[in-house]
Amino acid sequence: LEQAIEAFRGEIKQIPSMYSALKHNGQALYKLARQGITVEREARDATIYSYEILAFRPGGKAELDVEISCSKGTYIRTLAEDLGKAVGCGAHVTRLHRTVAGPFREEESITLPQLEALREGKRGEDLDFLLKPLDAAVSDAIAVELTESMAWYFRQGQAVMSPEVYRQSEEGDIVRIFHTDGGFMGVGEVLDDGRVKPRRLVASAQ
Repeated sequence: LEQAIEAFRGEIKQIPSMYSALKHNGQALYKLARQGITVEREARDATIYSYEILAFRPGGKAELDVEISCSKGTYIRTLAEDLGKAVGCGAHVTRLHRTVAGPFREEESITLPQLEALREGKRGEDLDFLLKPLDAAVSDAIAVELTESMAWYFRQGQAVMSPEVYRQSEEGDIVRIFHTDGGFMGVGEVLDDGRVKPRRLVASAQ
């Protein structure tokens, strides 16, 4: 198993499962699969940063527990099926547990029972301390602060020039945009001339 898994570490290519949300001629693959229809799918790039065996239970229906760290867009079920083919016995996923998604980690989450216990005798706004900042999902992106005039043009959908972006970013990079008052405005995309165009803006309360 360890030898077979080694071939799936690093840069790999995967053919998406028919039971995926990818679309073919405007229709989701899983809908076609439910009709018994199979279509050709192009292989996609994926990166497996780590692929470790946690436990192996041999037997007529052997079970393998693994922990995987991978790039966005990796199909774990396809990874299991491909491993089964590699060892010549077939394989499928029986349980999938995500522990990390981008900057969010399981240990930082709050369960529903915990939330209900914290809510006891309190108002909804008393739980605001549990909320993540609006830009938490893109916290790894460069933060850019816009002046009042630049912010006005940016809100109108126009690209603006920022020295910070010009020095630190490349074309196509996503950056976090803040107003000089510290308010998060949204995310922008860096253009080839160093300007930043709006990608997604957050509605202002002003």
